[in-house]
Amino acid sequence: MLKVAIVGDYPMDESTVSGGIQSVIANLVEGLQHVTRIDLHIVAPGGVTGQCDIKDGVTVHRVGPQSPPGFLTYGWQQRRQILHVLNVIKPDLAHFHGVYGWTIGCRVPTIVTAHGILEHDVLLNSRGAWLGQVKALVVKLVENYARRRVGHHIIINRYVLEELGDRIRGTTDFIPNPVEEKLFALTRAHNAPESGKVLFVGRIRPLKNVVGLIKAFAACAREHPSATLQIIGAPDQRWYLDRCRAEVSRLGVDNAVRFRGALKREELLAEYSTASCVVLPSFQETSPMVIAEAMAVGVPVVAAAIGGITYMIEEGVTGFLCDPKDDTTLATRISSLLGDKGLNQQIGANARRYATQQYKSDSVAEQTAAVYRRVAE
Repeated sequence: MLKVAIVGDYPMDESTVSGGIQSVIANLVEGLQHVTRIDLHIVAPGGVTGQCDIKDGVTVHRVGPQSPPGFLTYGWQQRRQILHVLNVIKPDLAHFHGVYGWTIGCRVPTIVTAHGILEHDVLLNSRGAWLGQVKALVVKLVENYARRRVGHHIIINRYVLEELGDRIRGTTDFIPNPVEEKLFALTRAHNAPESGKVLFVGRIRPLKNVVGLIKAFAACAREHPSATLQIIGAPDQRWYLDRCRAEVSRLGVDNAVRFRGALKREELLAEYSTASCVVLPSFQETSPMVIAEAMAVGVPVVAAAIGGITYMIEEGVTGFLCDPKDDTTLATRISSLLGDKGLNQQIGANARRYATQQYKSDSVAEQTAAVYRRVAE
């Protein structure tokens, strides 16, 4: 029996998943439960330090949330708590998700799935330019130190490898993020292409360019007055949510834009099934789960031509790509999907076929388990 500890952000309540890494780990765990001879443990921030729960044969160990300022404490305070739990569990290997800094001092074979470039995210989500640069520098130093010491890396798309270059060493395996089976089983509503529902799913923060989306939607709404923009997700910073609301009022689309907050998983699935399109105009992304999930359902996506998104979407075939700073083109792409049912259905069908080939959770779990066995040998 191979004992594996997965380290990363994991939902406190499986019915409410917040953020891409939570989705990835939850979906991976679901797939790994069907793989034989793996004793699975999860070490996750949140809850009470020392809290331990067992569900469906998976043991979840909680470490406390980091103290502010997080960019200074994540590399030592939270790391010490995680390493303490790993010393108690004594796994054959540890699979970290997203944060290289947590691996420093880990004494068991280590794998990291790089979900993004953490220092870039920190910089783009900071309100003040000078403070953002300081935060990003601290995080970059910690992450680079750890990146060079990890022996095994799972790369979710080639953008990560291009961006990190010689900052990572050791073996690399290309394995995409898994999407839960429920999404592949979901049937898109017959009238979804004509529903006029434009969907945004993600944290409300500067990196996601929600203000830019609101501007583009306002332009689109002049051509499609019955269209609505559903913004689903919790805010990371209150000031940015206030800015988004102010932009909605300034553009006079208060009746068409709805801030829904974080939804239960089943509620989100219902939103996917009735959406005309999903839009993600972020300034920085690696392999956003919302795109993979929308494709699995057959919902066409309009997204920013940045980072790893360009490896997920084939322009004009499985979705549309545009400059995140070009509100006019973004509005045009959205309008084309709202106004042309045939185009909407064709793009959605192409996207669903691609997702079925790439993102099925059972396939991703088998590939990941193969890496586990090789590393543990």
